[in-house]
Amino acid sequence: MFTNKESRYDLLLLDWGIGGLSVYREVKKRRPDLACLYVSDAGARPYGKMDAEELSGRLTSIVDRAAGRFGLRDVIIACNAASTAREPVARHLPHLKITGMIEAGLAAVKAAGVKKVGVIGGIRTVESEIYQKALKDRGTEVIARSAQPLSALIEEGCLAGPRLEIALEPILAPFAGIPALLLACTHYPAIGAEIQKILPGIKLLDPSPIAAAAADAVHAGNGASDAFYTTGDCAGSERAAHLAFGVEAKFLPADWLR
Repeated sequence: MFTNKESRYDLLLLDWGIGGLSVYREVKKRRPDLACLYVSDAGARPYGKMDAEELSGRLTSIVDRAAGRFGLRDVIIACNAASTAREPVARHLPHLKITGMIEAGLAAVKAAGVKKVGVIGGIRTVESEIYQKALKDRGTEVIARSAQPLSALIEEGCLAGPRLEIALEPILAPFAGIPALLLACTHYPAIGAEIQKILPGIKLLDPSPIAAAAADAVHAGNGASDAFYTTGDCAGSERAAHLAFGVEAKFLPADWLR
């Protein structure tokens, strides 16, 4: 039941941190009329470190509370690790339309028309083999590599320089000569230019614009200003959002999730 008497939103975007703002940014390009609610769950354990049951339970709780409090019916899970648990969340909340990043990533590879692709993502995303299995079934050769340190660096605002280069070089080494690289973490578009310095000529596949297309079918009508909540550090989230994606977000504490 919708209980908030002040603000009602059209679309929820959910991520562990600020990476999902890459999808938010694309949503606003397509649908500036939508009232968006962005939730960062940075106060929780990283989603990549949760087991499947814990992750699906956490996501179900957040989405259910947000829908009840803010009158939401449409959700984008703007995180690849979290999107590995999209199906059980959708089964628990069948009255909501919940999309994620995995199908968007697969669509990005299909649109690129390549027969061999690299995939970088967090530990959970890569170890789930969700991309590897689906792409191999479609006849695409896949080289996947965990790039877990990168999202933490981006959250810190480290978007260039020696620290990032030292982290990137061993991660990207296996992809030399591969035509395309799927960015299977919504944080990674923030460092696309740095990736291409190490892998010049590679085509970076960013699923964010494809994931944002889910917003095309969302009905606008609430007229509220966009809102940003986090279970983590508000000031740190604001700084990271500005540095990584140029989003000027005023984060509020998500006390309603505690």
